Amino acid sequence: MINLDDIEPDHVFIGVIDSFDMRGWSYEFDTPSSHFFSGEYDGNEALIKLYKKAFFETDFGKRVYEKEKNGLRLSTSLHGFVSCLGEGRVNDVPYFVLSRFEGRNVAELLDERKKLNPNTSLPSLVELVEIVGGLHEKDHVHVDLKPSNFFFTYEGFRVVDVGLVSPVGFFSDNGKALGTPAYMSPEQIRNEPLFPSSDVYSLGLSLYQMLSGVLPSFANGETLPHVVSWHIKETPVLLVKVNPRVPIKLSDVVMKALVKDAEERYRHGKEMADALGACC
Repeated sequence: MINLDDIEPDHVFIGVIDSFDMRGWSYEFDTPSSHFFSGEYDGNEALIKLYKKAFFETDFGKRVYEKEKNGLRLSTSLHGFVSCLGEGRVNDVPYFVLSRFEGRNVAELLDERKKLNPNTSLPSLVELVEIVGGLHEKDHVHVDLKPSNFFFTYEGFRVVDVGLVSPVGFFSDNGKALGTPAYMSPEQIRNEPLFPSSDVYSLGLSLYQMLSGVLPSFANGETLPHVVSWHIKETPVLLVKVNPRVPIKLSDVVMKALVKDAEERYRHGKEMADALGACC
């Protein structure tokens, strides 16, 4: 039996693992919770996410799996999101077969180019926010919007990692805020119920970074408590001051998304997308 923890990236399987046919599939990478493989599934390029046994057997791991399963059921029916092509179990450990996008991860793109051109990228940014708005129309929030969860493909933006997608009004049942601290809304940090306006804040931070090359909450050497404090108390520098090439109207839309009071932001992705569209 192959020990997945000993496999090097790009390892090509020529047989089966625990009765699961992996012939022709390549090992890509792993995370604390899962192994990822790439290959062809039913004629489509796909990615398999196989939970790690030690992670899945914890109570937390089982909750994460159930939340991701529900998120994938919803995202598969929506435009612009990752789709679930199949699912199953290997020795009672679950896996998902996910749609794979031909394109670039936006976080990696920013590492190379630092920032996007505000004039040529605006229509694509409108599309990205509209995609998230489609999730809001289904009375759900993403909870973890950030550039590393966006892919830019030949067909436009795509949103991945729906493992934290939750019904509107959700808050963590274990008392711990869920998400990525750098992109969390103030209410998310305080572990309050989440609404689409919380995703709008995360979108605002993402667009701020994509258009300026920096996150307003981060500087070298700053600590997590500082980041948390920033989200709750501090006002970011105007986007247009960080990157003067950003049109003032576009800067204003992004800054409204970053208002601390959720009721003063855009209510949902569709409203924010309309405001961005008016900048074109």
